[in-house]
Amino acid sequence: MNDNLANSPTYNDPDPFESADQRFPPAENFAGLENLLPREPTGQKLWRPSQAREVAAHLLRPNPPIVSITGKPGSGRTTLISDTEQVIRRADERPTFIRFRPDSDSVAELQTDLRHLASTDGWRAKEVIVIDDLDEVARLGTRGPDVELLDLISLAHHRDHVPFLVTIDQAQLDRLADVHEELAATLHHIHLLELPAADLRAIIDSAAADLARRARVNLALGVTEAALAPSAPKDARAQPGLALSRIDAAIGRARISGSATVEAKHLRHADDADVPLVDLPAPATVAELTERLTESVRGQDAAITTFATRLAPAFAGLKLRPERPHGIFLFAGPSGVGKTELAKRTAEVAYGSADALIRLDMSEYGNGQDGRVKLTGAHRSWKNSSTDGLLTTRVIEKPRSVVLFDEFEKSSPEVWPLFLQIFDEGRLKDGWDQTASFAETVIILTSNLGVREATTRSAGFGATDEFNADRQLGAITKALPPELMNRLTAVIPFAPLAADTIGELAELELTRAARRFAENGWRIQWAPDVVDWIAGRGYDPAYGARHLQRAVERDLFPLLAASPGRVVRLRVRDGNLQATA
Repeated sequence: MNDNLANSPTYNDPDPFESADQRFPPAENFAGLENLLPREPTGQKLWRPSQAREVAAHLLRPNPPIVSITGKPGSGRTTLISDTEQVIRRADERPTFIRFRPDSDSVAELQTDLRHLASTDGWRAKEVIVIDDLDEVARLGTRGPDVELLDLISLAHHRDHVPFLVTIDQAQLDRLADVHEELAATLHHIHLLELPAADLRAIIDSAAADLARRARVNLALGVTEAALAPSAPKDARAQPGLALSRIDAAIGRARISGSATVEAKHLRHADDADVPLVDLPAPATVAELTERLTESVRGQDAAITTFATRLAPAFAGLKLRPERPHGIFLFAGPSGVGKTELAKRTAEVAYGSADALIRLDMSEYGNGQDGRVKLTGAHRSWKNSSTDGLLTTRVIEKPRSVVLFDEFEKSSPEVWPLFLQIFDEGRLKDGWDQTASFAETVIILTSNLGVREATTRSAGFGATDEFNADRQLGAITKALPPELMNRLTAVIPFAPLAADTIGELAELELTRAARRFAENGWRIQWAPDVVDWIAGRGYDPAYGARHLQRAVERDLFPLLAASPGRVVRLRVRDGNLQATA
């Protein structure tokens, strides 16, 4: 073994799955290589015994594969490494585990050691090279992956049979295959699923107690249970790491507030009990999802119920093909009836923020070749190519999001094969061979197709339109190819808004404007007939409720600007809106 490798540093940051006396000592304190083994008490419980034995067996083979532990961050990949060390030690084998993490010094040491190994006669020591977060170490998520490092790992494995144990984010496996197909083909995957509830609780109890002891605080009853709420599509981490992240944040909140006891309330922002300090799970039942979506979308109860019924199972983890999106929906109906608003609300409910909405106006993709380049970016072989894909880049940056393809029928049929790949395989490569995964997205297409065929329109505000969803679906089926229709989770018809719904939305617009201006000292009141006046002002059934904001801006704002004071009462007189101080 070369001197560089013997002196390689280990990663000494606290590992939330190990207690303080189990962490690796600083490199300068090593008395011998045997001290690289974690200082765990004999007989300590193995959290994943069968998988630890499988990993250990592969590492002890004469020609070991590169063992890859895959799973979401926080799923216990580091814990499995510790379990594997215990299994090997109990078998009376003494290979040394040498760890490298994504910090620059550790990566530089790894490259130096592998280059030195490539120039020598081979590997003679009994060391296992452990690379935590190989995807980060090799920069797989960037446009400049470290191909040289991957070459060195592949050479050490094939020529010298060096045993490697790596952890990698499941979402980056496709990217590794794109960058280094030979290395990816040699991986023996051990995929981590969530531990049983009893084991999760035991891990969290132990690790949380250690966190609290180091912070000199106490944990109240109920904190662990609250932190163990299931992970949701919007959560970047899995359990048990997610719960520890929540508790860690709660400890910080408690210390800021001067409390020596961490309570369940500290899992949320202290200044707003309704805003979670950490991401809380998306609703997993149809009733929960329907209730939260209808809070801001009015007059589309049937559409929301159908949508929630088809989407809730995916949020509960019930997917036959995990690589596909959680759902692919076509929202069909006239303009201004709540299609885009429901997409926005879904982003807030499922992923915690309206910023999780990726919206593309498909009328901008009417040219086939140009549309493909816009969506995926220019190919890297093009001279001076640096064009990001408006779709792929944003999904790579926000893999947990609602992707809205607005007015889908206006895009060129030449770009539709890209969407077929997304809908069927759940992934799409950009011009730089980076893979965007849609496995944790909700995809929504909106369309006005079939509106004319489905609606028998009556004139005037308050008149009732007859809407036939079957005729609408028939028109959509004629316009879109069957291979696309067959990949949709559901077609959701949105009916024209009834007069009472438009009245409710008019009231909401007035209330929203009054609240906004109240911050600047305005006090705005109105008589009941003002709501009806705003609702009917400029009403056109073809545009649903879109006239409401226009009416407020065009008719209300000038009256406010002309008012001598900031206390204003609105009323309707002789068919006109008036404001009195």
